[in-house]
Amino acid sequence: MSHKVGSIIDAIDGVMYKHSRSLKGLAVSNYTPLDALMDGENHPDEDLMQDRREAFDGIMLYIFADGPEPLAVIRRVYAVAKAVRPELLGNMSLEDIALLCCDGGRATVSARIERIYNSYIRSKGGGEVRASFQKTLAAKVKYSQAQKGNVNRKGKKKKS
Repeated sequence: MSHKVGSIIDAIDGVMYKHSRSLKGLAVSNYTPLDALMDGENHPDEDLMQDRREAFDGIMLYIFADGPEPLAVIRRVYAVAKAVRPELLGNMSLEDIALLCCDGGRATVSARIERIYNSYIRSKGGGEVRASFQKTLAAKVKYSQAQKGNVNRKGKKKKS
């Protein structure tokens, strides 16, 4: 094993160790609002069961939308979990998720969340949504305006 691969594995182990305490004992329930509705009925009708099957099918299509490769699936699952229920990931930072998903960094994870969560909700008529860690639209506009004319990175030469 090369030194680089070993250090990546050590870094991944470090992230998992850091979050292992918050992940232990995390009670995750698969009891959904649909279950609550069905509990009120003696015998759920076939239409309701068909709706449930279609919902699960839709979830699977959504999760596998970037392809069946394991890393593509994990990236989508972690992105949606970070946006919707970050406690399921032990409140991992974007940097930690980037490391676990072999991404370039937190900006890559943030852009993926924007693409597969925020944009998706908007496209379905859900309006502007924002995860707890994301900037507001007003803040994005303000930061963008502040950067206009900023040339601090322009034309920098690499040191040899």
